[in-house]
Amino acid sequence: MMDEFADSEAFGGDVDADKIEEVVKSTTFEAWHRPRKHWIRSKQWWAAIDSLRKDPAHEQSSYFNVLTLPGGELLDVRYFHSKLKLDDEKTNVKKLRLVGFINNTKDYEEAQRNLPLLGISQPESKDALIQNDTIDNLSENGVVNRAFRNRGPFEVVNLDYCNSVAPPGVKSRVASIFQILRYQFSYQAKPWVFMFTTRTTRGAVSEDFFGEVFDIIKDNVEKSDDFLNQFFDHYMDSLDGLDDGNTLELKSINECEHHYSEFFILGFLKWIASSAIDSSVKVKLTSVVRYDVEGDQADSDMFSLVLRFEKVGLRGEDPRNLVRIPDDEGGIEPEGLVASRFVRKVKESKKVENMLFGEQESYRSISKDLAAFLDQCGKCIDTFWEDVCRPEVESKGWDLEQIKA
Repeated sequence: MMDEFADSEAFGGDVDADKIEEVVKSTTFEAWHRPRKHWIRSKQWWAAIDSLRKDPAHEQSSYFNVLTLPGGELLDVRYFHSKLKLDDEKTNVKKLRLVGFINNTKDYEEAQRNLPLLGISQPESKDALIQNDTIDNLSENGVVNRAFRNRGPFEVVNLDYCNSVAPPGVKSRVASIFQILRYQFSYQAKPWVFMFTTRTTRGAVSEDFFGEVFDIIKDNVEKSDDFLNQFFDHYMDSLDGLDDGNTLELKSINECEHHYSEFFILGFLKWIASSAIDSSVKVKLTSVVRYDVEGDQADSDMFSLVLRFEKVGLRGEDPRNLVRIPDDEGGIEPEGLVASRFVRKVKESKKVENMLFGEQESYRSISKDLAAFLDQCGKCIDTFWEDVCRPEVESKGWDLEQIKA
């Protein structure tokens, strides 16, 4: 079989970083260049990775395999690498080995140029493989699937989508996510984290898929007392049967419209939890935050979540029936009980804007840290402060020069 790491082109060739000519700084900034995204990058994503690498199960690990959607600038990768360099020696995990998918050719070529700047320029190092393809093809494309399988299992899976995990007309995305989860549940014996970002409003989500995950919630309401008790406490207005003493059941989709985003997240999480539990894998929602994309009317429709998984049980019968050994469930809890814990966390999920803008020093720390990494990515920092930060700073009545100081 062809070695996916045999071609030095996958690493941008043997590039001498000292000979790279200075280029004009870019003045274009996207959503992932804003301070709120850096809050997620540092306070949520890195916190999850840092916690995982300090887990006793990984005390002998020197690196983590990471499946990601890195983008041409490799901004997230740069940040994680910088944190590893500042390691306090409480862990043996000193680097990340990447498998990334970039479906934009221009961004893909930019990523090849940037890899050497992170010290990844020799193919024999096998520290990174960037594919010019979409991860949505994972369930169908043999080349993508082979690259994925040859480099796993993964300790970190980070799918940072700009739109939804289940966008209209892209059925292959949900299928590919399931392929990743199924592979991880089968082959990853140590704890690992799944970080994903998704839009959640009507129009951003496939209506057919929303209907399916809505039915999952409906089924739990009817069959799990643990889930119903939590659901009653937080979404009582979405239940029928409160006044007549009948069995409580979930109202129709249209009647639950005002909880559309949260119910999509709940249903999606329950779908994942069902697959994990069926594979004797414990699942815990360790972090969930939300932030605004379209404006105040969107009600913070972008969610960023971190799930932690751990294989704890063994299942499977002897096909020849020579021996009979009961399944080792490893303390796996019923899906309804596990999902009941999601309800409060999703309902009470905090808004990134509230935490970022809560104190001037918090915003200052995040934005200055981000500016340093954007400078490494070839961004014009003067434009960053003026076009990205000034409107945010002045809306709070703060002084930009104090933020920059």
